[in-house]
Amino acid sequence: MSDVDDAGGAGAAILVREKTMGSTAVSCPMLTATNYTVWAMRMKVVLRIHKLWGVIDPGTETSEEKDCLAMGLLYQAIPETLIMQTGEQDSAKKLWD
Repeated sequence: MSDVDDAGGAGAAILVREKTMGSTAVSCPMLTATNYTVWAMRMKVVLRIHKLWGVIDPGTETSEEKDCLAMGLLYQAIPETLIMQTGEQDSAKKLWD
């Protein structure tokens, strides 16, 4: 896992979480106030790599294990201040929406 602190300014480094899969590292991008569109595209790919996108879109997959794993990945990619704003969501789909 790789950690880089957010210095808060434009062009500042952002905390990144990595998961190694064989010889490939998959990073969860950190959401900021200005990168939602790119963040969402990247998180969708990360969730698809882990075969978790089905719990979010179309939201019909009902595996509790997959839902918890997807929520864990999303929470890793959301800053603490935003986590406090989302409240206690009980599914990855609700957290994503």
